[in-house]
Amino acid sequence: MELDRYLAFSLRAEKCQFRVMLPHEVTESYIVGLREQGQYLENANKKISLPEQSNYVARILESPDDLLIGLFVEGELVGTSGIQTFAEPCQEGISNDGSYATMGVFVFNPSDRGKGYGKTMIWAGVYLLSSTLRISTFRAGMERQNISSFRTFLSCGFRKYEEVGSTFKLSLMIDQLKKPAFITYISVSSLSQKYR
Repeated sequence: MELDRYLAFSLRAEKCQFRVMLPHEVTESYIVGLREQGQYLENANKKISLPEQSNYVARILESPDDLLIGLFVEGELVGTSGIQTFAEPCQEGISNDGSYATMGVFVFNPSDRGKGYGKTMIWAGVYLLSSTLRISTFRAGMERQNISSFRTFLSCGFRKYEEVGSTFKLSLMIDQLKKPAFITYISVSSLSQKYR
């Protein structure tokens, strides 16, 4: 899915953009991160190539329901958020209008983890989709052993609503969203042609 709006903000002193990824923006560090992180990524391919991932990003842009949004910090891609939107009814008590989005985040380089980028992408994904697509219900799921991801989603306002086997399922209504204190100077803007 293409989204003609993006989120700009400061993360501490770093200037950031959170916007739809384009095929030519796939980087080697993204590919290395995908190859090395198989534990919590579904369908991780240890032999993924830059052209294959670029083609994947192109297919996501053509999808009517899927988004791949990149976090660009000082112009450098440091992570992505995969988001799927749904119009069919959600589990009772999770959505009041029948539409919702699911999301996951991935910070490529292990040296960039622990800097708040994951929390930033969770907050930014919810904020951007609420502002542009008027989605008010969000869901996420993660392996029970992925404590770091679980805590990060909770810190943004998500709540656990179910445990299925070894998986935690979380949800958030837009009024529960918590902005990380280190994010300031927030604006939603139209993408220029150079990003389309």
